[in-house]
Amino acid sequence: MGVMSDESLAAGQAALRAGRWPEARAAFEAVLAERESAEASAGLGAALWWLGESAAGVTHGSRAYALFRRNGDLVGAVQTAVWLGITYKSDFANFAAANGWLGRAERLLEDVAPGPLHGWVQVARAYRMDDLDAAATLTGDAAELARAAGDADLELTALAQLGRRAADADIER
Repeated sequence: MGVMSDESLAAGQAALRAGRWPEARAAFEAVLAERESAEASAGLGAALWWLGESAAGVTHGSRAYALFRRNGDLVGAVQTAVWLGITYKSDFANFAAANGWLGRAERLLEDVAPGPLHGWVQVARAYRMDDLDAAATLTGDAAELARAAGDADLELTALAQLGRRAADADIER
């Protein structure tokens, strides 16, 4: 891995965290021009999504997933599969593809002790479920996994989703 490539990857990740999407895109594209990279492909997919280019984002996310799997990076593969599942559901209303990606994430975690990755899959499964009771159960389980692991991001996501589900239920009444 070249020094310039490493610097571009770090710059892309920093730009992504700061919400500087065009800068992140350029940095990740610079990495990918030099070499294939799961991290750069995932980062470019996210930057493109934020820039409103969801289809291109999914293409790069799918490539990132394959590279994470090839590299034996379980965390990267699961996180990417969850992101793809949510994106297929929210951006394209393609529930079959969304369920396929979440199924991949679940299969990767079959032999892993329950933890935050499982919680992210549960939150993604529950997202936009028609059965609000089942969604609340999955999301509540994710919040408990988050608290046990000290994962504040997962806990806040689960609690926000539980609040949204409660609001949705009130609207339906």
